[in-house]
Amino acid sequence: MPKKKTGARKKAERQREIQKKIRSTLDRDLGLQPCNAQMQCDQCLRDQKSRAFCYFCGALNKLPICAACGKQKCMMKSGDCVIKHGGRYTTGLQMVGAICDFCEAFICHGRKCLTTHACICPLRDAECLECKRGVWEHGMSCNRHGQFTCMRCKICFCDEHVRRKGFKYDKSVKEMPCPKCSYPTSETKDFSVSGIS
Repeated sequence: MPKKKTGARKKAERQREIQKKIRSTLDRDLGLQPCNAQMQCDQCLRDQKSRAFCYFCGALNKLPICAACGKQKCMMKSGDCVIKHGGRYTTGLQMVGAICDFCEAFICHGRKCLTTHACICPLRDAECLECKRGVWEHGMSCNRHGQFTCMRCKICFCDEHVRRKGFKYDKSVKEMPCPKCSYPTSETKDFSVSGIS
């Protein structure tokens, strides 16, 4: 007759199974990834993929889901947080540490998520179905709204990044030159251009 399993033995076997599943998550279906979870916009109530901003109305998501680990609330049990919030649970925008350049979803302020998600983001090789462009062909991103647009490079710059360091600008010139090609930039609001790269 085989020996009866103890609670510790059962727990160890369960943990081994969980670890095996975690190691095999690289082959997980794209629809099951946390960065591609379903969400509903608070403003226009339309269903869409989990992103930092609504596709349709541009509203900010009030209850973000981390694109790396899939959590909505930081419990501060692991001590992994980059932003310390001693003894308090954080939800909403208090939990956010960054926005992924590839999937444009929120990433929580956990050190592991912030350091690893950009390397393993499943949407980093994604292409637009309409224009066949990848993420980097859409232009640079500084996680701020672009206020100046270069129509030659098709890139938006914020008021901080439109100025090159160590370069003296003529004060009489009204239009800032593009830092990349020196073509005069115009304000983004004058064009029908997306200010978010």
